[in-house]
Amino acid sequence: MGILLDELGNPILDESGNQIYDELGSTAVIINTNFGIETTIASLYSVPTEEVYLGFGNMFPKQMLAEGAPLTTSHMQAITRVGIIYNKVLYTSANHPAAFDWATLANHGVVVFRLGVIPLPPGRDRRTEVVLFAPSFFPNGVVWGTIDIKVTELGV
Repeated sequence: MGILLDELGNPILDESGNQIYDELGSTAVIINTNFGIETTIASLYSVPTEEVYLGFGNMFPKQMLAEGAPLTTSHMQAITRVGIIYNKVLYTSANHPAAFDWATLANHGVVVFRLGVIPLPPGRDRRTEVVLFAPSFFPNGVVWGTIDIKVTELGV
């Protein structure tokens, strides 16, 4: 178990100012109050780093959690756009619809990411923000959590 650090080496703190610990080898994230549900520390992750290969259709699912439970089907159906902020640039389903699927596994609160179809710059962003848009709850979008993403161009 260790203290989670951001990309600058600073401890990541929860809303109360407490340090967040990595107990399972996966990345912990802070989730905001969304859909009228107060949330605490949650995890969107099953592995520490997601590998994205430019031009390829590799995918990874991430379950959106609130209070440790998946978002409901009705919450998922309220979402109109999904996006990521990778290295301070917002990429959304409005411009890259094939990269984000929140409908297929909505009954499990899962968004499937296929980020290789987006022309992301190669590199790594340990705190790529996941942004959800739902006009009835948060029309300007809300950062739901973060993912550690490494983007690789294979050159083939």
